[in-house]
Order: sequence, then C-alpha cells, then structure tokens
Amino acid sequence: QWQKAIRTGVISMDEQGMVRIYTLKNVAPAGLKPVKKLVYLEDDYFEKRQVGVTRLYAAKNADKRIDSLIRVFNSQPIVQGMVAEIRNEQFQIDATQEEIGKDSVLLTLIRLEKNYEIYQPAT
Repeated sequence: QWQKAIRTGVISMDEQGMVRIYTLKNVAPAGLKPVKKLVYLEDDYFEKRQVGVTRLYAAKNADKRIDSLIRVFNSQPIVQGMVAEIRNEQFQIDATQEEIGKDSVLLTLIRLEKNYEIYQPAT
C-alpha cells in the first residue's frame, strides 16, 4: 500500500502499478489527412477496481464493453477520449467519474485494437 497526501489529508489505496496518460494530437500538416499520435500527459499510480453490475449492464445496453475500471489520483484533468497505457497495453478512456470527497477519479477503459504511435516532436 502507498499513501498520498492531498488537500483533505492522507488517502491510501492499493498500488497495482503505473498508468501512463496521453492525449491524442493530430500531427499531420494542415490540409492533409489527419494522423493522430499520443502526446504524454502524466504517470499515475492506479488501483484496479471491480466493474459493478450497474456499470456493466449500462455498457451492454449502449452496445459497449468495459475491459477495465481503475482508480487514479486526479492530479491533472483526465477526460473521455484520452488514452491510458498499462504494461504496454493501450486503452481508450471511455468515461471518468470523480469520487466525491476524494482526490481521485474512476476511469472506465476499453482496450484498443490497434495501438497509437507516441508523438516524438522534432528537435
């Protein structure tokens, strides 16, 4: 277990690894077909959570699947459509849910069928 100090005190959670968060950026020159690549945002410790029955059936009713549900500390804004990478596997962040009274957020993840490339800006 690890502990992280936040505004309201100390919260502990089971550390189950690191998740790397990326945004998607169109790196194609203007006027050409879009080429989306990953731009690094941050690394966070995460705790894997169990997908509840309500969340699972809501996803099924919307013809979606949920591959994973994780909890991370919310140090920077994380929004739907970003990409999470765990142990070299990429997931689309399908939904976010802030936990009331805590400085953390639940991320609903869908495994990507094809990984994005990571953007390396020219120097």
